[in-house]
Amino acid sequence: MTPKWLDALEKKIGWFSLPNLAWYLIVLQVFGYVVVSLNPAAINQLVLDPIAVLNGEWYRLLTFLGMPMVNPGSLGSLLFMAVALWFLYFVVQSLERALGEFKTTFYLFLSIVLTIAFSFLFHVPITSIGYIEASLFLAAATLYPDIEILLFFVIPVKFKWLGLLTGAYILFTAIVSPWLMKIYLLCVFLNYLLFFGHANFVELKMFLRRFTK
Repeated sequence: MTPKWLDALEKKIGWFSLPNLAWYLIVLQVFGYVVVSLNPAAINQLVLDPIAVLNGEWYRLLTFLGMPMVNPGSLGSLLFMAVALWFLYFVVQSLERALGEFKTTFYLFLSIVLTIAFSFLFHVPITSIGYIEASLFLAAATLYPDIEILLFFVIPVKFKWLGLLTGAYILFTAIVSPWLMKIYLLCVFLNYLLFFGHANFVELKMFLRRFTK
């Protein structure tokens, strides 16, 4: 499903991979959750602030990936954080099984690097990595459309439907948002377009042909 140029790239720089990539993300998330739980104001030290980085706070290039997916503060938030981390692990492991370690690493790395580039180019702090995580889920939903999860621990839903809803939300946000937000979304989700855009376009054409017959 992925383009051939990725296979050629893997032959050249296949060493560029992080096995068990999910654990690196989980460690950063746990670190951020604990830090913010102990001192809520510390979240400002995790944010990717380009001006602060240029003033010597280089650690922000890494710690922004630890901004908690769930706001700490209660037992309920701890439970939701545990579920979110499990889901993140499941998604990334699924990508590694389907794409391999190199392509999964490159996929995530591309989104992160372009997010950082956007932040510095337009002097915009990055206060959430929700869209980066969404790009991971979109890839998993594309590769494993028929996997079912229990939404709210009750409702069985296939990945493909959640993926379509996620994609529709992102597309709607891109349409109604100012140009700066459009550029940001393009930077974050360019990895998905490069990996799966062509295959999705071909599949859409085939669907439309069947529908119009």
